[in-house]
Amino acid sequence: MKSLFILIVLLSLSGIACNDTSLGEPPAQPEKIQQPAPPSDSQDLGDLCVPGYSQACTVADAAELCSQGTQLCLPDGEWGACASVVEPTVEICDGIDNDCNGEIDDALTRPCLCDDVTTTAESVCVNGDWTACPEIVEGTIDIVIPESFEECEWNANGNIQPGSSLVAARREQRLLLEEIPDVTRLCSITVQGQGESFYYDDEFILGLNRVALLSSRNFFQAFHTEGQLPIYTWESIVGSLGHDFAEGPTCLDGTLTCQLPNTQTEGDFGLEFTPELNRLLMAHVHETGELEFFTITTGDNDEDSDCRHTDLPLQVKYTYFEAPESE
Repeated sequence: MKSLFILIVLLSLSGIACNDTSLGEPPAQPEKIQQPAPPSDSQDLGDLCVPGYSQACTVADAAELCSQGTQLCLPDGEWGACASVVEPTVEICDGIDNDCNGEIDDALTRPCLCDDVTTTAESVCVNGDWTACPEIVEGTIDIVIPESFEECEWNANGNIQPGSSLVAARREQRLLLEEIPDVTRLCSITVQGQGESFYYDDEFILGLNRVALLSSRNFFQAFHTEGQLPIYTWESIVGSLGHDFAEGPTCLDGTLTCQLPNTQTEGDFGLEFTPELNRLLMAHVHETGELEFFTITTGDNDEDSDCRHTDLPLQVKYTYFEAPESE
């Protein structure tokens, strides 16, 4: 009983001590230290280099677009080199260094076109804009392919011996037009005869460089083509019978005007081409770099008149990208 009493007394005293505010405030608990969150890959770390993390940077000596870069914090706590994040693209005329080579627009040029004809005249990219193409000028050249009244060269220079109705021999003349200093800037040409007294015997072919333009018979069927244009070669018709080819003046496909007198008669002739044919012819002229007309007059067996023609006066009209004075 005595023990129980002592226990009760002790418990009562303990309760009084716990509820007694006069004893003072309980001791303060220590504050928890707030740990910083680890940076993310996209976080701007400033000068803080946490291994494994990266930050945006500027590539030295690079154009504005190509200077955008990123650098990685290395295990030793130092920043690595700044590497560009811009993928180079093909340079275009926009005032930006698209291919990241350190040069804006790379002095780009593009060919000038006239009626879909590509020429060597150029437009230049300046400050993101194309300069205007040179002015297109028109010109006229009067030429004369002189008469040919020499006999056929039978059995010489690829010719064969005379034979009735054979394409056996020919006389060839060529005339190079040098009045246009750079034919690669040509846009178009038309050819017109002057006068109505042109005469030839037996057959006649007019061509430009190597291309047959006009023929007294349809020799075109014997010529091979390059770039859709018929290429004249003597070997393709020598020894053939004239009547194997359709009689009458024939021009290559795409000729708007095709005039030529029949054999052993007098008359005028002219040539005018469709835009598509003109484009093909100009591409041929630009490739060869020459503007040279040629005539072929054939004979079969008449030594007195074959392989001959009268003067051939021509007027050549052309359009042309004018060359700058510095060229």
